[in-house]
Amino acid sequence: MNDAVVLDELRFSANVGLDCWARLLPQPVSLNIRLVTDLTRAASSDSLPHTVHYGELAESILESAKTKHYSSPYALVKEVSENVYSKSVTHSNVTLTLPKALLHGTLKLHKYTDGAMTLEIADIFCNTVIGVYPFERLRRQSVVVSVILKSLAYEHADHSQIADSVFELVESSEFQTVEALAEHIADSLQPLPLAAGVQVSVRKPSAVAQADCAGVSVLRPNTLVNSHFERHTAYLALGSNLGNRFENIKRALDTLKSPDIAKLLDNTLTSGEINVTQVSALYETKPMYYLDQPTFVNGVARIETTFTPQELLKVLKIVESNVLSRVKTIRNGPRTVDLDILLYDGAKIDIPPEQGDLIVPHQRMLERLFVLCPLLDLCPNGRHPVEGGLYSAYAAQLKATSTDPPPNKALGLSDGRVLSLGHKTYIMAILNATPDSFSDGGALEVGNLREKVQQYIEIAGDALIVDVGGQSTHPKSTQISAEEESGRVVPVIKALREAFPELPISVDTYYGAVAKDALEAGADIVNDVSGGTIDVSILDVVAAAGCPYVLMHMRGTPQTMKDHVDYDDVVETIGKELEEKIKNAEASGIYRYNIILDPGYGFAKTGEQSLELIRRHQELEARPGLQGVAGWLSGPSRKGFIGSVTGKTVASERDFGTGAAVTSSIEKGFDIVRVHAVDAMTDVVKVADSLYR
Repeated sequence: MNDAVVLDELRFSANVGLDCWARLLPQPVSLNIRLVTDLTRAASSDSLPHTVHYGELAESILESAKTKHYSSPYALVKEVSENVYSKSVTHSNVTLTLPKALLHGTLKLHKYTDGAMTLEIADIFCNTVIGVYPFERLRRQSVVVSVILKSLAYEHADHSQIADSVFELVESSEFQTVEALAEHIADSLQPLPLAAGVQVSVRKPSAVAQADCAGVSVLRPNTLVNSHFERHTAYLALGSNLGNRFENIKRALDTLKSPDIAKLLDNTLTSGEINVTQVSALYETKPMYYLDQPTFVNGVARIETTFTPQELLKVLKIVESNVLSRVKTIRNGPRTVDLDILLYDGAKIDIPPEQGDLIVPHQRMLERLFVLCPLLDLCPNGRHPVEGGLYSAYAAQLKATSTDPPPNKALGLSDGRVLSLGHKTYIMAILNATPDSFSDGGALEVGNLREKVQQYIEIAGDALIVDVGGQSTHPKSTQISAEEESGRVVPVIKALREAFPELPISVDTYYGAVAKDALEAGADIVNDVSGGTIDVSILDVVAAAGCPYVLMHMRGTPQTMKDHVDYDDVVETIGKELEEKIKNAEASGIYRYNIILDPGYGFAKTGEQSLELIRRHQELEARPGLQGVAGWLSGPSRKGFIGSVTGKTVASERDFGTGAAVTSSIEKGFDIVRVHAVDAMTDVVKVADSLYR
């Protein structure tokens, strides 16, 4: 059907909300109406009863405008659209134009029979630097921008804010092409509430001398208006400063990724899911804004979700209040857990308070190092989707102007104890509970070990970690069972925990059962030379405990590793293999903030390969796939490659060479060194820390 009754440019004044100066005064408006209807009968009868009487239609609109005060232009166009509908009208298109509603541009609203409304802001005149030729970039030139927001229900769109934001964005931009500028504008507009698509045109009046204008038009669907089968990427800020802060964050993350998250949290959300794809390292940070409160632990999680931004916000608030029992007393005050949406699909979202009160990107993210530092773990080369700057540049600026030291990475131990990384090197003392040093687990031997640890504490102080091992990893050793290994290490760990409640204790094992027994006995850390490849159950044990996990690179087993030393490029290959091990750990539920990486010197590496790994460690550490881990452990102590360099065939005579490797490790940025000679290496660490930290 192509027949239609039209009413073009019906001009009048109406009270339709705020004008361009935010005043409640009548504004000039014009209406264009197109009504699709069958005119055959009216034409054949040559009479009005069988058609739409456009005179009566115009009169009714004008009379209503004289007496009514519409809450917004949307209310007026909606009323007109409803009033023109009749059985004879199969389709309608009502366009309301407000030439004086905006400081920048002309507002147009298009309402269709199916209920859809489109918002158009036409002819936003701007001046900006744009052009590919050098002469074009010497002066600002005029561009004319128009935007069309194809919407499902746009009664709440702030057209003035939209126009102003486009004007400011264009005026501050310096693109070379109109294509890039149009795309940038479209990206900034896509996340507006219920906008189904965005069309942007950018025209340059001075581009072609013989033409009025030249430019481009782009149409982009809004990725936010999708079904729950489509997935979105969001970044969440995590924070806690009450109770066991690390446990609080783990509980929040575990709850968010629960398969029944929608049903568990709110009966109104019957579908939707969250997949936690990666979590940054956790950082200890001083409080901002309200200073009289405990130190925070902060991080950032990257998630994939089928929830809309409003639904996701609702889920986060329910986790805060119902699962973690957060009670909000004062703004920016203490909390068991704080969960905020930082980014959502790179979109700009501004949802008013009555609809959920959500602004994305988070308004204060660029002024907070406790957000930027963990965010850089996840996207080291990332840019702010609206401001356009690199996150690394914003972080560098904050560090340069702050009088406080930057946030430091932290490891959470049992009972809420913390290892604060970055400002000093931790000394992991090797404590062997093997037959050579610990015969049968009797009281005398345990007492001797306890006395030795007391000496270590007096030497190394709060930089000490004790690593208890019950199985030799020497290539010529015989592998023992998990039961036998537990029988060796558990009595030692229990005795040490009873004697030294604050001492960080690690268990050196690749068995899941031993790790579980050791953690229950009081160990804080699991140190696995296999990185989860000999007994994969160890990954599940660590994930359930939420404890720090030293993930070492090794190929094969201690008995077969010498047969697996072929590498095209030792740093590149080991980097890739460590990345795969991290993925396996994360798939089992271990969060990256609990992972400490160990290159595994001497394990499936020749002496020269181990030396090359130390020399090129910063290259290894800088790999994007290895970002966000808690830290790095270096274990060169008395290894064969040191003997090869020094000519020392007896392992206990390699401590001077170990000292050189430890010094180099600290210079390269390692956080923990695993050593035998605690007294000598403590001096080495103190001097190296003074030089390099």
